[in-house]
Formats: sequence, structure tokens, C-alpha cells
Amino acid sequence: MAFIAPEKPRDYLAESNHYYNIWRGLRLLSAFIGNLAIVPAMIDYELRYDPNRVRECTENSNVTMMYRFFVMIMSFISIILLIPYRYYYRVWYRHIPLTYSQLPTMKKVSLTQVLNIRKKPTIMEYLGGDTISSIFLNLISPYPWLEVPIWIPQQRETVEYVCYYMSEIFYAIMYVRFVILALAVFNFGKFRDSFSSRYCEKYRVPASATFSLKCYTSERPFYIVFGLLVIPSILMFGAVMRIFERPLHGSINYDYAGNSYWNAIIVQTTVGYGDVYPSSIMGRIANAFCAFCGGIILPMAFVTVGSILQLKDNEQEAARSIRLSSDAAEAIKAALRYNVSMRKSRELRRTMSNLAIAMKNPLYANMKEKAMEFRRRRLDMPPDTANVIQIYQSMKSQLDHVEKNFNLLNDQVNNLILLRNKA
Repeated sequence: MAFIAPEKPRDYLAESNHYYNIWRGLRLLSAFIGNLAIVPAMIDYELRYDPNRVRECTENSNVTMMYRFFVMIMSFISIILLIPYRYYYRVWYRHIPLTYSQLPTMKKVSLTQVLNIRKKPTIMEYLGGDTISSIFLNLISPYPWLEVPIWIPQQRETVEYVCYYMSEIFYAIMYVRFVILALAVFNFGKFRDSFSSRYCEKYRVPASATFSLKCYTSERPFYIVFGLLVIPSILMFGAVMRIFERPLHGSINYDYAGNSYWNAIIVQTTVGYGDVYPSSIMGRIANAFCAFCGGIILPMAFVTVGSILQLKDNEQEAARSIRLSSDAAEAIKAALRYNVSMRKSRELRRTMSNLAIAMKNPLYANMKEKAMEFRRRRLDMPPDTANVIQIYQSMKSQLDHVEKNFNLLNDQVNNLILLRNKA
């Protein structure tokens, strides 16, 4: 029938991008809420800790469980958000073959691969990726009324036992959630959109948050190494060190947070001054992980600083041009000062004695030095940068004229000196 409008074709590419943005946003929201739970956990720990506690499990019982309920609620919300995240991820994954009708594939896809994408996913496929690790980390948190004491032996002069609450150990493990948040953040950006996924498909590179992290590290090494690796690792290991060392009450005051963070800094930089160090078993384990991370991060920091201080090709071209123009300007100024000095002098005449006086003029030596410096700079330039001189054609013509007059004057002075010596 003519009055019935034809059905509008489906835009599979737009649908695929829509689902792609949904599952990325849900993943980031889940990781953010899970990391936000660290804030009430930290407040609860600081309020409950008894500063007079020495190897025994005592705490301030006047603090309510409100903060721990906040931690539990945020952690469970983070876990619940993983359900729609994996659902929309599978929906987006099933839409990939449909986009080939609008955006042809860059490599041949077999029928087996298409059928594998289109088949009904299993439960384990819904739990793929980092879902299981995220659930596990979000389940580890200081739950309300979780006051189970744990005694850990400590070998010093004699065998001693240090008591920790289970909630304190769970609170220390919560800092590992930073890794999940970092990976979720790198699902965004120009290296993780639909077009970058097409190029990854072309070169058979897995498009993932790890690939995006590598790309941004090579593109902006300073911000990634120091902003994402160095500073967060110092904060994380410093907080964990303080949790495990405070109940021991050794020779170092770990009630002051600065000592724990300073310990993380000197361990990661492999300095090892020895002014602060861990004494508990748990603190030593955390210190070993801190040293291991420092051994990985420190070379990256050195390479990053070296790459920042090293001139790029275009920067080297600009530096050569600036040096060349500066030397040319200095040579021209020295020649002009010398000419002005020669004109103003009443004693200088075109005689041998007067030329000898001119040669002793300090401006003459300065002009000679500047001209020779520019000449060396111009001869040292590589062939691929010779075109830089063309930018300074006006300056070069003036300098060549000054050099010509300088050479004639220098020859005359040398000839007159020879004649005087013969006489």
C-alpha cells in the first residue's frame, strides 16, 4: 500500500556504540563507588583505634557502626552494578557482527567466530574479565561487629604476639581497589572508542584497558608514571604500613602518619636510610611488596624524566635556529660597535701606525671572536638543517658584508705588520 511508510533500517553501528558507552559507564561507576567506600572505612579505623593499645586488641567502643554500614552498603552497590555491566557488555558483544553491514570488517571473520558471538552466553562468560576479582575485593571490607582478634607471632628479642582485628586487615586490603578503578578509567579515551577498536582489529591487537594504559604511558609518560603509579602507590603502602605497625609500639612512632609515608618513599626509591623501618611481620610483608613495586616504578620514572629533558627533533631544529640567529646578531653588533669606534676615533688614519692602533682596539678582537663563532656554528650545522639559514637571509647578507670587510681589514693589518717587521 502506497500510504504505508517503509520501515526505517536499523542503525546497528549506533546501537553498538550505545551499548558500548553503557557498559563502560557502569564499570566506572561500580569501581568509583567501591573506592569511595574506603573513606568511611578510614574514618571508622581512626575513630576506633586506641592510642594506648600495645600488642593487645583494645579499641574505642564509643564509636557507632554507622561508618561500617556505609562501607558495606557502598561495597554491595558496587557488586550489584557489575550485573548490568556484564549484561550490557554481552549485548554489545553480540552486536559486533551486525555492525559489519554498515562498517565492513578489516579482517575476515569466520562463520565459527560469528556463531560463537551470537550464541547464548554461559554463566562463566557473564563472570568474565575482571568481574570475579572485583566481586572478591568488594566483599573484603570491615563489616559491622567484625571484631575478631587475630594474634600474629612477632620475633624480636623474644617471641611476642601482636593482636590485630579482622576489620583492620580487611581495611588494609581495601586499598587494592585502586587498581580496579585505574583499569576502569582507561576504558575511556581515544584508545578505547569504537574507531580505535577497529584499528586494533586490523592489527590483531586486543583492545583493552591495558592497551589504553600502554598507549597513554608512551604518549604522556610524566602524568601516568607520577600521577598514576608513584603517588598512589606511596599513599597506599604508607597507609597499610601504618595499620600494621601502630599496635606494635616499637622504637618508631607510627601513630604519626608522616613516618609511614616516609618509609614508603625511601623503600620505593631504594634509598634505605634506616631511620624508619617495619618491625611487625605484616609490616615487613607490606614493605616487601612496596620494594617490589618501587623496583618496577623507579626505572620508569628515570626513563620518563630523561625523555622529558631530551630535545625532540623539532626542538633540536628550533634550538639550532635560535643559536644561529643569536650568534649572527652578536657578530653584527660587534662589527657595528667596532665601526662606530673607528669613526669616532680622531687618531686613526690610513697609515701603518694607525692600523696597528686599530688592531689593538678591544672591539676589534670582540668582532673577530663573534664572527668566528658564527662561522663555526654555521659550518657545524647538519645538511638537513641548512635550510634554517634561509629564514635569516637579511641577517646573513649583512653578516657576509661585515665578514668581507673584516677579512680585508685583517689582510691589510697582516701585510702592514709584515712590512714593519722587514723594515
